[in-house]
Amino acid sequence: MDEEKKRKVMVAVIVGCLLTAAGIFYFTNIRGSGVGGGSRGPIYFLCVNEKCKHQFEMSSNDYAEKMREIGPEAMMMGQTPTECPKCNEQSAYIAEKCLACGTYFVPDYMNNTDYPDRCPSCGHSDIEDQVKQNPQE
Repeated sequence: MDEEKKRKVMVAVIVGCLLTAAGIFYFTNIRGSGVGGGSRGPIYFLCVNEKCKHQFEMSSNDYAEKMREIGPEAMMMGQTPTECPKCNEQSAYIAEKCLACGTYFVPDYMNNTDYPDRCPSCGHSDIEDQVKQNPQE
């Protein structure tokens, strides 16, 4: 692999790690349902298997245990899928649950030009609401 390709791969890995860190920060500090929260509430999941699309919740303690079993190496390239309890595939990802309409969706941090928590069904964004309520002057 030539140096230019190596550089591009390294930049992609770094961007992926930063986006994963931003997602973890969001879920643990802003949304209040993160992996480090313990008692902050459930973590929402959505199975992306087209035949399943199961929506479920897991406690942050259970999720932390699953991540310990997987190990840090598997989490280096972004969000690690979890086994879906309905279809038993490794196809469930941490999702948002829209507070306005209850839709589960997986936020797209990499290709998003808007708020990553914008609901694809109703257009609601908790982050946008918080920004409007607490404008930084």
